[in-house]
Amino acid sequence: MKIGIIDNDTLALEALATRLNYYDKYNISWTETSGKSALHIFFDMHKYVDVILIDMSMEDISGAELCRSFRKRSSSVGIVAITSFNLITYKESAIRNGAQAIVSKSDIKTIMTSLEYASKGQSYPPQSQFQNANDSFLRLQHTPEPLIMLVTLREAQILDKVVLGMTNKEIAEALGIGEETVKTHIKSAMHKIGAANRVRASILWSTLGDDYFEHYK
Repeated sequence: MKIGIIDNDTLALEALATRLNYYDKYNISWTETSGKSALHIFFDMHKYVDVILIDMSMEDISGAELCRSFRKRSSSVGIVAITSFNLITYKESAIRNGAQAIVSKSDIKTIMTSLEYASKGQSYPPQSQFQNANDSFLRLQHTPEPLIMLVTLREAQILDKVVLGMTNKEIAEALGIGEETVKTHIKSAMHKIGAANRVRASILWSTLGDDYFEHYK
């Protein structure tokens, strides 16, 4: 069984890969701490796998968006969401965005069981709210992209601070990133939410932002 793992926690990623590699039936084809890199590896470099384990607390692209991106472009790959938080936190989002299961990172036994089901495109547990890979693929083909799904987690964090009236310099210092990086994220976010200027972005996000983290969790 070929497996890909996406987790921005390097230690957790290495630990999970090591534990699964102990078993001959698992082949860890690739691991990534970046969601963007994982999408590139799978779709552009064609390094396909049977199942992808996706941490729901990713930063560059949220776990929810990653699940959705893989599922909308593949009807066959199994998707298992993993988290170190209570499963309830991300369960609905995992279901909504095309995963076949959600499992605690520390529960290796259940991860292995879910891999067996997901590798065949099946949901786990059976008869649960999770859909199989093909059914969730078909559903998402006819589901419009919510506006907030286009905004990355970092862009959302910056927009939150724009709403508070913080300057680019203040935002950069608060987040520990460069001022030019802040400008780039703001420009990208404004385009995604249809804001012509910073004031309009602040007004729009003061409403959209209330739903953002609820949608992604």
